[in-house]
Amino acid sequence: MRDINKYHQFRVNDDEMDSGYGFSLCDGDFILARKIDEKYWSQRLNINSWLFVLVFKNEDYIIRKIIEHNIETMSVLCHPLNLAYSDSIVYLDDLYELYNVIRIIGKNNC
Repeated sequence: MRDINKYHQFRVNDDEMDSGYGFSLCDGDFILARKIDEKYWSQRLNINSWLFVLVFKNEDYIIRKIIEHNIETMSVLCHPLNLAYSDSIVYLDDLYELYNVIRIIGKNNC
């Protein structure tokens, strides 16, 4: 039986994952994501197959593509699909939870 607490619904709350073409997550979309246990954060994440939800300790969250995972510095390089925004480094110590996006469950027309 699957642990229902490992799954969480998130609302896309910005346009940073809206590429303007092809695959995009638009402001107002809803996604389903699966929690990645913290014990796996120090191992190589499978960054090629997923988008990620990064939940910060203050409970804010961002949805990004992770393009680099540095296990020495415990950081990830996050890439928005919208070219108007820049890549950013996030230190995993600043996170409360980490999820991988498994499905879009509600699509806003953008």
